[in-house]
Amino acid sequence: MFHVKVVAQGAKRVVLGNQVLVFDYAAGQYLIFSVDLPLSGSVVQASATEPFLGFGLKLKPDVVAALLLETSAPRKAKTEPPGIAVSDLTDDLLDPIVRLLRLLDRPKDIAVLAPAIEREILWHNLRERQRLPLL
Repeated sequence: MFHVKVVAQGAKRVVLGNQVLVFDYAAGQYLIFSVDLPLSGSVVQASATEPFLGFGLKLKPDVVAALLLETSAPRKAKTEPPGIAVSDLTDDLLDPIVRLLRLLDRPKDIAVLAPAIEREILWHNLRERQRLPLL
């Protein structure tokens, strides 16, 4: 299962297991990981006037596999450590995330529109310079 964690306001720190690898990400960035990892996270920047705001999305493996097969997207080199990366949020990726969140105001549209928007989010991770951590 792929996880995409976007920060809209504030900052977060994620620590990977006993390796003490730290991944900091803030507004305008996102963390993506593709394997189950022993992660722990904490908010490191927030206040009463500017609380932490974040968004998390799980992308199903069958959707990832289908898109890879359909597009013949080249497999990127493994990242160190494998399966996790922090990247800057691009406008191409931000747009479908905002549209997905706007569906919360239109619950009847979610079942029809959300899968296509989630696929678009995945596509932008595959085709752009983002480091999608595939194993």
